[in-house]
Amino acid sequence: MKTIAFVVPYYGEFPNYFPAWLNSCRQNPSVDFLIFTDNSPDCYSVPSNVQFIHMSFNELRSLIQRQFEFKICLGRPYKLCDYKPVYGIALHHWLAEYDFWGHCDIDLLWGNIRQFFTDDLLDKYDRICNQGHCSIYRNNQRVNSLYRSLDSKGCLDWREVFTSDKSFAFDEYGTIHEDGSGGGLSRIMEINGEQIYSTWIFANITPKQQSRFQLSLDDHERECDPDQIKAFEHRYYSTESEAEMQFFERNKEGLFLWYCKNGLVQKKEFLYVHFSRRAIKCPKGLIHHDNYLFLPPAKIIVLDSPLAESDKLKRMQKNHVAIRWYSFVRKNRIIQIVSRLIKKINRFLSNI
Repeated sequence: MKTIAFVVPYYGEFPNYFPAWLNSCRQNPSVDFLIFTDNSPDCYSVPSNVQFIHMSFNELRSLIQRQFEFKICLGRPYKLCDYKPVYGIALHHWLAEYDFWGHCDIDLLWGNIRQFFTDDLLDKYDRICNQGHCSIYRNNQRVNSLYRSLDSKGCLDWREVFTSDKSFAFDEYGTIHEDGSGGGLSRIMEINGEQIYSTWIFANITPKQQSRFQLSLDDHERECDPDQIKAFEHRYYSTESEAEMQFFERNKEGLFLWYCKNGLVQKKEFLYVHFSRRAIKCPKGLIHHDNYLFLPPAKIIVLDSPLAESDKLKRMQKNHVAIRWYSFVRKNRIIQIVSRLIKKINRFLSNI
């Protein structure tokens, strides 16, 4: 089995859903996760395959700076997104023993990683997944240097990216303009014919729809094929009611989306679900449980055992009612806020 390690630099307070991410890491014991941070792990139950490496942001910046003869621009942690392709060389001390290394976000829940990252797939491709929230690279000098050795062919130039304080999403597709210019490393690798596996094997929940789970394609595919994104958004349901019935189940086998389409209950397995910084409600002690549900709009509930087949539709119907109530409350809260604001404006105007 080929070895894999994910690099996760994180600066700032961990979000409330961090224990849920740790739990999904625990359920993938053959994959390692290296967290570079100045936070303490003491208040978390840290799985054996997750390693905290105490390092300040300035120290990490210095390690990255050593890879370049010019002065880089890295003044804030968020800018690290552009430097993700550099980790393979900059953090070689911690990654040397692994066949593949990767980067990932923590606003996601892992499924069964080995179910998707099989040795057959790893033998064939140098990079698997092309998103900033998850991507892995073959750990050798050639692949680790692709960000600077490949011809950019009108895409983003790595020197420009690393000397600007702007964020370019260089680790993935960046912004692709109408004339074809622009685009990050994912785009550069594609047009240079590199072996990159970009099949959609994860669930990306769009932040634009907060009341339910609407899955979307990335911006690159949206720009390249508008009809594809429209078809994909409606792939797992045929009506709004069915859209509100979707939920994810994590059990010992993996991560599954349960959905109802045309009245039929169906499921699909994913590598992970990326929930784009939603404020997830996590139960205490989640790290010790193998079975739980991730429900819209943003809640995890623990199960004593996998959800019985006969309970799937009941769970969906309950979701539907809960989301309608959530939407009703949210809508009326906005109305109340606007109403109060109008009253305050009227009182102010009357006193002029």
